Amino acid sequence: GLCLRAFQGQICFAIIPNLIEKQNFLSLLDGTLKPDSGWIYWNGNKLNSRRSQDQIRKQTSFIGRNRGVFSQLSVGENIFVANSRVLWWNRATLLCRKAPDLLKELRLTLPMSAKAHSLDFGRQKQIELLRAYVSGRKLAVITDLEMFLSEEEMKDFFDLTVKLKMKGMTFLYVSGSNTDLWSLADEVTIIKKGRSISRIIPSHIISSSNQPC
Repeated sequence: GLCLRAFQGQICFAIIPNLIEKQNFLSLLDGTLKPDSGWIYWNGNKLNSRRSQDQIRKQTSFIGRNRGVFSQLSVGENIFVANSRVLWWNRATLLCRKAPDLLKELRLTLPMSAKAHSLDFGRQKQIELLRAYVSGRKLAVITDLEMFLSEEEMKDFFDLTVKLKMKGMTFLYVSGSNTDLWSLADEVTIIKKGRSISRIIPSHIISSSNQPC
């Protein structure tokens, strides 16, 4: 009874109140837990059990409470160099020259030459998100940022997701509670006892609430 979908260029939410269920769901996504049954589709194609999770994991970035920046690298190096798609002979300085164009394109301000660990946690999470975009990740799975980011940091982070959404990235925010962030989503799925019990389109609710009585 578990059905979750996310289309290209969407921000989707999965609300899973039970902590164990939420951890199991994340383990399914990162491949540490294998599904006993069911089907997984990726880019519209049904994947077989032997390669499905490996293929998804290679194109997915996981962003959560754990520190995801490399302390000894600059902001620019974290974004352009610290990913599996950069070959060892590529020079970091040449790759990081793309930074001004990226910042201008996304209307961002980040100190590219500063050490990444010196920035606040909110901007560190933006760095992780930019790395995912630059390295060609198609899906970003985000978990429980509201637990340790301020309201302003959350706003800045999701402003960036909206910009990257327009460039074709897909986002899945997995939370254990119903937060105010749901209004930012294209689709919200509520999961309880291993089943998808409700699917909500926030834009429909918001537009309906604006109608005169």
